[in-house]
Amino acid sequence: MSNLSIKGIIGGDDFIVETVLTGLSRSENLSEYWIVAQNERRCEELRKKYNINATTDMNFISNASVLILAFRFKEAKDMLSKLASKVSEDTVLISVVPGIATVFINGFFPKNQIVRLTFNPSIISGEGLAAYVANDRSSNETKVLARDMLVSFGRIIEVSSEDEFEKLRKFIHANTFLSYIVVKSIVDAAHKLGFSLDQSGVLIDQIFKGASHTLIKFQFEGNEMLKDGLRNKKFANQAIDTIREYGIYDEIERYLTSKDSSALFDTNNEDDTEHFNLHYDWFESVVSK
Repeated sequence: MSNLSIKGIIGGDDFIVETVLTGLSRSENLSEYWIVAQNERRCEELRKKYNINATTDMNFISNASVLILAFRFKEAKDMLSKLASKVSEDTVLISVVPGIATVFINGFFPKNQIVRLTFNPSIISGEGLAAYVANDRSSNETKVLARDMLVSFGRIIEVSSEDEFEKLRKFIHANTFLSYIVVKSIVDAAHKLGFSLDQSGVLIDQIFKGASHTLIKFQFEGNEMLKDGLRNKKFANQAIDTIREYGIYDEIERYLTSKDSSALFDTNNEDDTEHFNLHYDWFESVVSK
């Protein structure tokens, strides 16, 4: 590698950017990073929240040793075209843009090392799942760089092909969309019961963090009572009845079977449509039981 020293991020998709920065901030000093944001207001937000160097121009890119691509799917072609004349051949490109294969990026950067990342955005618990695939030119040093970046995103899986990566990415993100629907359903149902938004947040935090960590802990400690409870259909049926009673089940059905779901999914994005269909099929299977 050359003497390039700057680590950069090309933003655009705020959800992905926030997830990337949250993960990186756990193991790295973000004051060493530069990020390109859409406007000065967004730059100021990122500076205050993450202590990162934020800018609206791309002047630093030619000196970047690592460049994380975190823009929207629909912006990919235009953005890669702009970057092609600015990025050094020694820059390692790391893409978290959903749906953009390394071979597509390679068309704009035929001499660069390219790594593609995916992770579950629900990384707050530290128990997420992350995966990466690297192009043929990527060295072991670059793969180590990718693993080091992903260490704060959860358990890491290296896959050997783009096809394997796509299957894993769709599985991870399908579950992420489902989690979002369940969270939104709990918020709506809790609101009907008189919970404030803050109280709903505490409830969800308790359910998703507290309960999941408890289950994991007891699972590995071999708590027989809990294991018996998980196998006991009576308890499972009671849980389903409670979900129905308080309207959470109805809320999930509303999101998955009505026009309200259009607010959650971009029907122009094949990935979003596929995720929606996965969840609709899942809900139909639950109802049929």
